[in-house]
Amino acid sequence: MQSIYTLLALSALTVITACGMERPIKMSARPLESTVAQQTTNVDATSLIDAGALAISVNLKTVGTGQFLTAENGGGNVLNANRWGAQGWEEFKLIDKNGGALQNGDFVYIRTVNGNYLQVSNGWSTTLNASSSNADTWEMFSVVRQNGDGVVGNGDAIALRSYTTGKFISALGGGGGGVDVHGEGALGWEYFTVSILGSSSASTNASAAVSSGFSSIFTEAMFNTLYPQRNQFYTYQGLVAAADSVAGFAKSGTLENRKFEVAAFLANVAQETGRLVYVEEIVKADYCDYSNVAPCASGKRYYGRGPLQISWNYNYQAAGQFLNLPLLANPDLIAQDPKVAWQTGLWFWMTQSGAGYDTSHNWSLKGNFGETIRSINGGLECNGGPNTTGAAMRRQYFGEVAGIIGVSTGWQTGC
Repeated sequence: MQSIYTLLALSALTVITACGMERPIKMSARPLESTVAQQTTNVDATSLIDAGALAISVNLKTVGTGQFLTAENGGGNVLNANRWGAQGWEEFKLIDKNGGALQNGDFVYIRTVNGNYLQVSNGWSTTLNASSSNADTWEMFSVVRQNGDGVVGNGDAIALRSYTTGKFISALGGGGGGVDVHGEGALGWEYFTVSILGSSSASTNASAAVSSGFSSIFTEAMFNTLYPQRNQFYTYQGLVAAADSVAGFAKSGTLENRKFEVAAFLANVAQETGRLVYVEEIVKADYCDYSNVAPCASGKRYYGRGPLQISWNYNYQAAGQFLNLPLLANPDLIAQDPKVAWQTGLWFWMTQSGAGYDTSHNWSLKGNFGETIRSINGGLECNGGPNTTGAAMRRQYFGEVAGIIGVSTGWQTGC
């Protein structure tokens, strides 16, 4: 991706073009999970449930593969995350120990359709079963809402953290197999999308991310279709939250304009990351332009990260100022938080012209996909540059995404 200072950035972009790269990037360390207050006394949980603690019937779908959590035989046995549809065995009750609306940080018990509770075996192992007939500390989990504080609404993504071990319920491989309690932090394998059964409009609207205009244009099913082999770091919920947080993106002009912009952005993302396989640049360098304007932090490197692979210290500083985040001091934040990663891509898309003549956002509103390529990587891919194959791949992706969303590819796709 082009930097603010185009000539300085060109050398940083030569490794961002291939979808078939030789080796995957090693994922960065898991981010610190959300801090949840720990209880200091062992209260009789059953008495709280009988006293009227809120019980919500839900299905829990993995963020990674879109498969549902199931209690085999309806409970009393093992758990898997391998069902493509939701029926009786996939129904659970989240019993909010605190009462009232279910919120980030609340403690819950998870009950199967047969009345058994999910339990950390022996209280301290990594094994999760659905065999307990009691609700006590081994069966207690805290709710971590991916979008932070607030009421958990229909469509929100949550992680569930064991009270006794502090580790998260994890769908192995992101889904399609077993489930255990080994997650040190909450990332893709640990998040489940909540479907509240019989939810009211108030519950549905509790989650701003899911009720956004962006998600009505590009659904989670479309996301899974376009990026089937993506890195678990890149989540649909992070994308929606980022899109909601950036003014103007997918919110300008007619519905056709908005669809075109979403398709153009995601097509460029597909090329930059090999369909969301790569979080970080493969061949890393410092990318520090020594200046007083954006002084490089000691020991930090500013190689490409995120869906549009922003690089160079001054870009990290500008993106951080736009998003009110300390990206110059902590560039690794982009590879640790899915929402932040998507936000940095949208920062460039909305505000930078790179080697082009205008921002990709503005070119999208004019129905010109070709010029979005120029703004992002035109120095290498446009006007007979050394990597015109990259531009051809972007056009191919654009046609694919436009077909999925249902929008015309416009009057100019080349640069």
